[in-house]
Amino acid sequence: KSAAMRSLAGQRAMIPYWGMLLQTLPAFPFFCSAFSSTMRLPLYFRISHYIFGATFVLCVLPVFSAAAMEFGKRVAAHTEPDGSGAAVRYIGAGVFFASWLCVWAQVVWLIPCKIGVGGMGSYGVEAWHSLMVAVPMNALACFAVAWAFRPQPGGYSELAEADSDVKKPGQVHS
Repeated sequence: KSAAMRSLAGQRAMIPYWGMLLQTLPAFPFFCSAFSSTMRLPLYFRISHYIFGATFVLCVLPVFSAAAMEFGKRVAAHTEPDGSGAAVRYIGAGVFFASWLCVWAQVVWLIPCKIGVGGMGSYGVEAWHSLMVAVPMNALACFAVAWAFRPQPGGYSELAEADSDVKKPGQVHS
């Protein structure tokens, strides 16, 4: 129990990042198959698609999962544990985050990829500009992961102080 609490202490997310990755790693084969099916498309489209796939699996899915858990925890704190009202609130929380995940994925994937295939040439945007759009848009997800899963100052030390009186195997108290 102490080791589990120590690994969770001090971060904003309820589950550590590596635990979230175990949930999202099955999405990697999907993106690998999608990557292999785009080999005939222009280079800038493929690079934008690769950037999106990597950040979606490594950053976006863990952040949205952590946010949905936190929101669900807050909904549960203000909801009676039984009844149709509770079911509606829980379903509403899930639909809310699933909808925003779809919106995020479409905006961050479609815009750079459309630019990458030359679909916005009539606006004076060249295919290589897709990288200038894809990198900053996907970097937002990287910052969100760093914010959600980074240990906060003081979180671990409080738990370590409370646990410091416990004698560990092989440790001699003086």
